[in-house]
Amino acid sequence: MSFVEWGILKPIQGVAEFVNANGRQVRNPRAYHGWRKIWGMVADNGPNIQAALVHMWQEIYDESPPCLGHTVQLAVNDTTNSQRAVIDVLAIGRNLVSHVNKSKPAKNMLISLQRDQQNH
Repeated sequence: MSFVEWGILKPIQGVAEFVNANGRQVRNPRAYHGWRKIWGMVADNGPNIQAALVHMWQEIYDESPPCLGHTVQLAVNDTTNSQRAVIDVLAIGRNLVSHVNKSKPAKNMLISLQRDQQNH
């Protein structure tokens, strides 16, 4: 999570630092002075982050867009994970990497090929 403008946060005595949100412990923004200096924030779409954002002041929450990079990553992952051919190619790649990591001769051959490639 990124804050657009940082303020100095000072704890308020007697206010719980964490609150329970949907079964998760999240930091309580009302336990600090200085949150009003935050103009907006950019966050990913993870359930833990979304649960924490619910406790922000509504005007900050309403004006804060989701992170474009994280949104694109979620869309790409959903798209690639729904394509059977991509899933098969990734499985073949994982099996190959697993084999090379477990086999000393295969690992030595790969290292040798990489050195040869760097020298050319």
